[in-house]
This record gives sequence, C-alpha cells and structure tokens, in this order.
Amino acid sequence: MKRLEVVDDKDDDVFIKATPLARKVPVVDYQIVLVDNKPRFNIIKADETHQLYISFTTLLKNFDREDLENLWGIVKKRFSTSKPTNFFDEYLLLTLRTMFEKPDEQDALILLAERRYPLSRFTLEQLVNVTRL
Repeated sequence: MKRLEVVDDKDDDVFIKATPLARKVPVVDYQIVLVDNKPRFNIIKADETHQLYISFTTLLKNFDREDLENLWGIVKKRFSTSKPTNFFDEYLLLTLRTMFEKPDEQDALILLAERRYPLSRFTLEQLVNVTRL
C-alpha cells in the first residue's frame, strides 16, 4: 500500500480559495402561523428559506446558540416598543428573556417542586373524629 506524504514548501506562494461545504444562514425573522388551526413557529432565514416548528421544544432541539441569540435579538427588537398581542408571542418573549437575561428583583420565580407533605398525628386524629360524627 502506497502512502502519500504532505511536505510543506515555504517558498510556495500558491493560495487556494476554499469554498465551504455548508454555510450557516442566520435567522432574520419569525412568524406565528396557524396550520389546521394549530399555531406553528415559522422561522425565516437570510436566504429566504422557511422552516415550520410545531412547538418551542422542537425549535430548541434544532437551533444552536447562535440561532437562539439571533431570534432573541429579533424578539427583543420587535417588543421593545410594543407588547405581545397573542399567547405565543408572549411565550416566546418570556422564555427567551429567561434564557438570556438575569431576572429582575421584581420578577417572581416560580419553582415547581414535588414534595411529600405528611400529615401530623394531630391532624389525622382530627380527620378521623370529624368523619365519626
């Protein structure tokens, strides 16, 4: 089996113009559209291609950080002068704000926690006594 060896030539002034195999096309806009009476996120890229996402979760799975930052910039710019008019615009704004900005002191953070709250012996006795009456 023959092998080729690459040898650098410092005197060689030849430059190769490389063409990337895949280009990253940035997100430039979004729309909330209804398909069969169900809302979808329509993401528009700079090369004028459109991509429909069923939910925000599928959008997150297919986006990288750069795409999310572009989308956050678009959403922030759009709602800097006006308020969201529908649930999905508001959901997108609040979710991306939570991802990219630190919460204000006035913002209330709601934590969902599953806990067991056992009843005390006194409470159990009271419940039993009430049911006997």
